Amino acid sequence: MAKEQKQNRKKPIESLSVAHLAFSFKRKRILQDVNFTVSKGNYALLAPNGAGKTTLLRCLSLLFPQAQSALRVNGQAVKKRKDYFDYLGYLPQQFNIYPQLTLCQGLELISSYKGLPKESLSQEIHRVTKLVHLENCLDQKLATFSGGMMRRVGIAQTFLGDPDILLFDEPTAGLDIEERTRFKSIIAQLSGKKIILMSTHLVEDVETTCPNILLIRSGQVLGPLSQEEIKERAQGLVYQVKEEEQSALQSPYLVIRQFRRKQTLYSRVLSAQFQNIPSVSPELEDGYLCIIKNIPS
Repeated sequence: MAKEQKQNRKKPIESLSVAHLAFSFKRKRILQDVNFTVSKGNYALLAPNGAGKTTLLRCLSLLFPQAQSALRVNGQAVKKRKDYFDYLGYLPQQFNIYPQLTLCQGLELISSYKGLPKESLSQEIHRVTKLVHLENCLDQKLATFSGGMMRRVGIAQTFLGDPDILLFDEPTAGLDIEERTRFKSIIAQLSGKKIILMSTHLVEDVETTCPNILLIRSGQVLGPLSQEEIKERAQGLVYQVKEEEQSALQSPYLVIRQFRRKQTLYSRVLSAQFQNIPSVSPELEDGYLCIIKNIPS
């Protein structure tokens, strides 16, 4: 039945909506009254560690089945659709598969769970492994793979079946610079073709790949917001000061980072207080911190 559904897909998924989603774990409220709608495009799910990013993605992937009543695709309740998983690709934060299998066998196993047609399976496995530069490792045992290689296997299996909705939980964790760049390139090329939601706490992973951003603060989702809207939140609040000038700043203020230019140490600072030095143009990280830390309060 799954194979037949995969071969006879109906209307592509154009939108995914969440309405009044709440989730608690051991009496601790993780998400509360979450509401948003995303359409085809690249979205970053940006929040500090522990804010609920993984929980939200698990809800969207129905690892927590009770969440399905809050989800709609193309305006239709997910609980009324038996084909939701046919349109879904998901990379969990911790991806594992039987280590005694070869890469090819592992992807064949996942493909069987997805109900992909056998006649085109070899071609599909070659396609997704080429995306992550593992096409020459198909006969290699997964037990011999490094952590970074296993992360790339996880990314590859997400693309099996060419799903319309792609959910990535910290996809670049464990990747080296070259493979992180490769992943960003793949996501950038898919912009506008699929609904892509990528969870991360790294702002630098967002800037070149996701023009649309969802923020989690106090269990609620803010957005989608554009990068420019987020930067605007920090307008007039960002200062770049030399080490000896920092004592002149009025509390409270937040030091975002420090860097050295030639022989001088600078601090990039967020402050809602008027300073006797000019502010500088805000970056995405500045606006993100203003929203998450509610600056100015």
